[in-house]
Amino acid sequence: MIISKLVTYLNSLHTVSFPLNKHLRTVAQEKQYPKGYHLFKQGSMVNSCFYIAEGLIKSRYFGPDGKQFITRFYDQNQVMLLDSFCDRHPSPEDIVLLEDTTLLQISYQQGEYLNTHFTEVSELTGKINRWDGSMHALRAKLATMPTKAAIDHFSVRFDCSRISSADLGSFLGASTRRINQLRSN
Repeated sequence: MIISKLVTYLNSLHTVSFPLNKHLRTVAQEKQYPKGYHLFKQGSMVNSCFYIAEGLIKSRYFGPDGKQFITRFYDQNQVMLLDSFCDRHPSPEDIVLLEDTTLLQISYQQGEYLNTHFTEVSELTGKINRWDGSMHALRAKLATMPTKAAIDHFSVRFDCSRISSADLGSFLGASTRRINQLRSN
């Protein structure tokens, strides 16, 4: 059962009490979405947080010239707790599914309930946010590296074969052509 995967993941961050475990099992909704689905579009309100049971997701925006900039990838067995969910402001980015994806969703209202009724939720939220911050730091580090070294370093955390050359190039600031050259070697 997918909820068990979420609880196992959360327990790896901080002990989840039996009451929280029980409550999560009643409020988390399992949803399946197809590859290419836009979970959120730039400017929309994010009304749920997500646990990615299966799939791969990208966060992106478009520059004034229409060029795509990918800022983050989310992989399975991760919680996607977007700033726009926590801060209650419109999403600055599109959230697009790169594979058929299975998610567990918790609504903003349920998230607020969890936060006020279960003391460990603030610790879990802090650890998830620190992990997300480390991923932003990783992206900044990759931007300073030669493309081949950046791919090798990023491959330690993500299976880059699941990411298109165009998306990987956008994330690393390299051309699709350069990514294809490196992949063919």
